[in-house]
Amino acid sequence: MKNKVQQIFKDIDSFTITSTDSLEEFRLKYLSKKGIIPELFKGFKTVSPDQR
Repeated sequence: MKNKVQQIFKDIDSFTITSTDSLEEFRLKYLSKKGIIPELFKGFKTVSPDQR
């Protein structure tokens, strides 16, 4: 899980927003209801408490 979070941080950090279209792409990919971030938080249910 830690590696997955680190990879997502790298992807977000390298994402370049140059227009409203790319901003919308970012929002849909990472922040929308079915995006990467909400799915990541759902996955925290399965992580042991000492690793959270």
